[in-house]
Amino acid sequence: MTIDPPLATLREQAGSLFAIETVDVNVRDVSVRFTRVSDPDQVLDDVCDLESKGVRGLHVPYWAAVWESAAGVVGHLLEHGRLDGRLDTESSKRLNVLDLGCGMGLAGLLVATARPDCTVTLVDYEAHALLLAQINCHAMRDRTSVRLCDWQTDDLGERFDLIVGSDILYERDQWDFLDRFWKKHLSEGGRLVLGEPMRPKADEFAAWSRERGWRVEEFGPRDQEGKRIRVFELQANV
Repeated sequence: MTIDPPLATLREQAGSLFAIETVDVNVRDVSVRFTRVSDPDQVLDDVCDLESKGVRGLHVPYWAAVWESAAGVVGHLLEHGRLDGRLDTESSKRLNVLDLGCGMGLAGLLVATARPDCTVTLVDYEAHALLLAQINCHAMRDRTSVRLCDWQTDDLGERFDLIVGSDILYERDQWDFLDRFWKKHLSEGGRLVLGEPMRPKADEFAAWSRERGWRVEEFGPRDQEGKRIRVFELQANV
């Protein structure tokens, strides 16, 4: 049996890597305490410094920024009742949610708080991001799980009623990988909800998705802490 590390141990580990802070985040009527990197720019500078010294295989630490898209996605879910009912799944089954590219886990944390009878899986490619996500969801670890995942290659071995993604459309070259991943992991009748900050390249996303068999609705943009966030909802054509 795997024993989860105590919260104090996780916080100590994260604090040895980055300066961290815990803040209040409120989205509509949902409030959470959220631990995050206090200086995302410093994390980026550290990576650039390592690269200048010849270290290879590093990734740009997008995860260190608190994407307004995460709050925008959850605000949309609450506003449109997407966390109500069972999303056309079996009434006896818990709502099973995936936070894809979760970063520090803000969207997954908010969903788990808003919907106490759901299970939430938070996945990301970056281990440091998952450390913060594990801290943030520690109090709900009986119904949340945090996993390393590469959407290009990995299969989580289950399907989800709701998949959320916060600003994961920024690289056009990733869309084909994402499409395959979504089709492999979305339950029949399930819903995919994506938020992004009006990046020009995402203007093509709705048409691109329809060509691949998705029903698509576009919402917004909505103002989220000074940024304009639009939301895409996708469901598989029957």
